[in-house]
Amino acid sequence: KYPELKNIKIVPMGIHYSNYEDFREDFTVRIGEPIELEQWLEVYPESPQSHKALMEKVKEGLTAVTWNLNPYNYYDFLFTYAYTQQSIGIEWEVIKEDVDDYALLINSLKEEELLTSWSHFTATISHHKIPWKDFSAGKSYRWFDYIKILLIGPFAWFGFLIFGPPCWITYRMVKNKIEDPHFKSSFKMVFGILLIPLTLLIWSSIVLMVFNWKWLLVFLFASAMCGIIALKYFDWLEEIRGDKRRLQSQQANPTLYKEWHRWTESMHNAIRKAKKSASQN
Repeated sequence: KYPELKNIKIVPMGIHYSNYEDFREDFTVRIGEPIELEQWLEVYPESPQSHKALMEKVKEGLTAVTWNLNPYNYYDFLFTYAYTQQSIGIEWEVIKEDVDDYALLINSLKEEELLTSWSHFTATISHHKIPWKDFSAGKSYRWFDYIKILLIGPFAWFGFLIFGPPCWITYRMVKNKIEDPHFKSSFKMVFGILLIPLTLLIWSSIVLMVFNWKWLLVFLFASAMCGIIALKYFDWLEEIRGDKRRLQSQQANPTLYKEWHRWTESMHNAIRKAKKSASQN
């Protein structure tokens, strides 16, 4: 009926957020192989099974670009494992292979041993109140890094002075009023779009009343530049604090970190063994 629609291609895409509640966090988009409807309709012309077969093809495409955490009753276990592996720098493809092949362990004794040891490990982590990100390696900073922080500090604090209040108000409003985490980033964006221009308007009015329009242009330019510097400055401070905390945590709990590495290695070995056994059978 509509021949031109045969040119449509369905492109599977997987999007993974490191943190979907906060601004400027990392996210990855993985693009799968396109599914060409023209070629598909040639295989399934006028067939009632065409829709079902096409959905299966789309499912295969999405599975290739996302973590497939199955079986579902092990979702929390696999998600935590995948997240912690990613936080310590393990490649996405390696993690995906692990979680995809985990189903091979379901009927084995090793799988039960892994779950038991995992439960013990997570209980210990919770008891010590160690964030999962602390299992990534912290790095040492050189004297030059601290000098850089000191030099850009005044510009960053000027940016904080201008843009800090609306950001803080937005943070408090979202934290206290929005319960569903899926909507927090959306409300932050809306409040930011409203409050930041309003804040700049108030500051600009004050500058224009005290000085003239030339100083207003200087103020606007300086505000924009210092706002960007403030963002980078905040990121650097957070990185330094996080890396120091990770190093201190690893030094204070060496046995726990050794247990973590032993468990992850056991997980890898068990999956490889089960995969090899399945291929031989």
